[in-house]
Amino acid sequence: VVECGNFEITMHALMSMFDELGGVPKKVTSDNPKVFVQRASDHEPLLNPAFERFAAHCGFIIEALPPADPEKKGKVERMVPMKRRLFESYDRENYTLESAQAHIDKKLAIANERKHGTHLQKPIVVFINDEASVLKPLPDLRYEIESIIRVTVRADGYVRFANKYYRIESR
Repeated sequence: VVECGNFEITMHALMSMFDELGGVPKKVTSDNPKVFVQRASDHEPLLNPAFERFAAHCGFIIEALPPADPEKKGKVERMVPMKRRLFESYDRENYTLESAQAHIDKKLAIANERKHGTHLQKPIVVFINDEASVLKPLPDLRYEIESIIRVTVRADGYVRFANKYYRIESR
């Protein structure tokens, strides 16, 4: 559960997922949030350079789906209603990030043990038997998350970052 979709929190969430899976998938498929994609495109999206560095560090390929075409996004979109249903029973009156995460973890553990309606297999069994073995190992070194901010260059050629001023080239 995340409360904000900025770059730092998103990278922490991805690293946490990879840790929980016990490895890194060959490909990460996503819609086009700004933390992943600077400009969406049907054919060649402009990826966020920091996310590209994260992907290179972890060793996965980025697949950014085309914008404004829901038929091509079933892989990403079909999980949203399921997560919403699992979260319906959460007591929002006593919300904390930790209690929300504990709630969804408990619900997902139950959902992973249920037999799928189509192929009649438990998702956790499919993951363990078929998918876990093809995960790439986690990187030896943890990824150091970059700080990304958008700043205005002052007329004298300085920018302010982390309460300090830095001179940059005029171009």
